Amino acid sequence: MAKVKILVIDDEADLLETIKFRLESAGYEVLTAQDAVSGIDIAREELPELIIMDVMMPGMDGFEALEKIKEDASTKKIPTIILSCGKEEEEWAKKSLQLGAAGYVVKPFDAKSLLFTVEKFAERKKEE
Repeated sequence: MAKVKILVIDDEADLLETIKFRLESAGYEVLTAQDAVSGIDIAREELPELIIMDVMMPGMDGFEALEKIKEDASTKKIPTIILSCGKEEEEWAKKSLQLGAAGYVVKPFDAKSLLFTVEKFAERKKEE
């Protein structure tokens, strides 16, 4: 059985590597991008089963990237989980969901809770 492919987009290299390590240790195939533009390109080329993306990134932010992902016929059905921290947490969570995000996880996050969230989407994919 093929591994579930997850794309993680975050400009923080250390966090990106930590998430990648945790997900690969749990048996997922992980693709990474350090900015939204290359993340969108990878999503279009690789068609991952799930995208995990930060909001605050230089250049294009996660909200703009989410809009582009949801506008593109090839990527619009890929569930996207938004990762972020900040004072605007509640407002950003609402905005993420309005733009089509499947979920919202607050940083710093517990690795177990992130894996639990990822597993929910991986199970749905296996059932399709």
